[in-house]
Amino acid sequence: MSGTCIIEINDVGITVADAHSLKLSSPGYAVLDAGELYTGAAAYERARLNPRRTYDRFWSQLDQQPLSRPAGEAQSHADLAYFHLRELWQELASEAEEIIFAVPADFAKPQLALLLGIAQALEMTVTGLIASPVAAAATVAGDAPRLVLDMELHRLTATQVSGGANLQLGSHREISKQGLAGLYDAWANMIAERFVRDTRYDPQHQASAEQKLYARLPQWLDELEGHDHARFELQVAQRSHYVEISVSELQQAAAHIYRPIIETAAAARGASVLLGHRLAALPGLQHVLDERLAAPPVTLTQTAIAESVLAHLEAVRSDAAAPAFVTRLPGAMRGAITPADAAEVEISQPPSHVLCQWQAYPINGAPLVLDAPIPRGLRLGETPQGPVVARHGDHAVLQAGDASVITLNGAPVTGETRLSVGDSIRVGDAPEMRLIALVSGDGPA
Repeated sequence: MSGTCIIEINDVGITVADAHSLKLSSPGYAVLDAGELYTGAAAYERARLNPRRTYDRFWSQLDQQPLSRPAGEAQSHADLAYFHLRELWQELASEAEEIIFAVPADFAKPQLALLLGIAQALEMTVTGLIASPVAAAATVAGDAPRLVLDMELHRLTATQVSGGANLQLGSHREISKQGLAGLYDAWANMIAERFVRDTRYDPQHQASAEQKLYARLPQWLDELEGHDHARFELQVAQRSHYVEISVSELQQAAAHIYRPIIETAAAARGASVLLGHRLAALPGLQHVLDERLAAPPVTLTQTAIAESVLAHLEAVRSDAAAPAFVTRLPGAMRGAITPADAAEVEISQPPSHVLCQWQAYPINGAPLVLDAPIPRGLRLGETPQGPVVARHGDHAVLQAGDASVITLNGAPVTGETRLSVGDSIRVGDAPEMRLIALVSGDGPA
C-alpha cells in the first residue's frame, strides 16, 4: 500500500492520509487578498478580514457556474477547488503513486466528473472513488444497518448504509443547513459577549480583532477536551484579556444546531449510529448522545475512513483510465471492532493480517515477531525471545514469550492466547496492532 493516498473531500477539512499517518488537513476556504488567492489554512486566517472576497462553499457546490465575484484567475467553484487541491498536491506529488477519493454520499456524476477533471489537470493518478459513509460503515462489525452522521461547513448530514454481508449506500439527507461555520458564529458571538461583560474588551469591534477570535477558536475547543471549562485568552497589544468558558455554555449556545443531530440519532432504532470525528469533537455532544441513546454511538477517528479504504483497497481500486465510484463494500471487515464488542460478536472468519501503522502484515506460515516497532517475519533458524503471532491450523494465536509488558485488549497476557478479529495488541510503548480479516470484492481474501 506504499504510495497510496486517500483524500477525503469534506470542506471542514480536506484530509490526506497514507498507510502511515494523517498527512494533511486543509479547511475549504479561499480568499482573494490584494490580488492574491489564498486557500486552506492561509485563507481561513484572512476570512474575517475580507468577508466579501471569502469563498467557503466551492466544495459543497462544486460546479462551473460563474462566481458572482471572480476570485482572480478563479471564475467558478470548480476553479477554486482546483487551486485548493493544487496547493495540497504540491506537497504530495513526490510520494503519492495513486490517489483514492472519499467523497460525500450525494456527489452526483457532474461533481465526480469535475473532481476527476481537476485531478487529471494536476496529473494525479486516481484509481478509485468511494462514498465516505460506506467506508465509515465498514469500520464496525455486525449485521445491523448503519446511520452515519457527519458535519460539513454549512450542513449536517445523515446517511443510511445497509448492514449484513454487503454494505450498500442507502438514503442520504441533509438534517440541517447549519454546520461548523454556523457553530463557530454562535460560539464567537457568545464568547465575545463574555469578553465584553467580564473584561470590557470587545473582540468583534474591528475585523482584525474578530479574525483573531476566530483563529483561536479551534485551539480553545481542543483545550476543552476532557475538561468542564477552560481559559480563553486573547493577547491585544501589550495586554492579555481572558474569560473562563464552560462546556455547558458552549452547548447552550449551540443547542439549535445540536438538536437535529440528537433527534436524528435518537430516531435510529435498530441501527448502529456512527458519529463522524468532526461531530465527536464538538463540546458536550457525545455526552448527550450517550445519555439519550440505548447504545452509545460509535465514534469514528480522523483516520477511520482512510484506514477502511486501505483495508478494502482491492475492492475500491479500479482502472485509473476510468475510476469507478464505489457505493458498496463487503460487510466482513471486522478490523475496527472494539475489544468489548469482540466478545459479543460471533466472528466467522479468522484473522488474516496484523494491522500496524496502517500496514497489513499477513499471518501465514512464518510467525510474526513483535519485538520491534513493526512486526517482522521470523528468520530461518531464529528462536524468538519476545512475543509472536502465529497461525495454528485455522486460527491465529499470540505467544507472549518473555515480553515484560504485553497487553491484549488492554489486559496483560502470558503464555499462548487465541486471537480474534478486532483484538488489540500492544508491546510496551510500541504502536498498537490490530487483528483484521482482509476481504476482496467477492468475500474473504
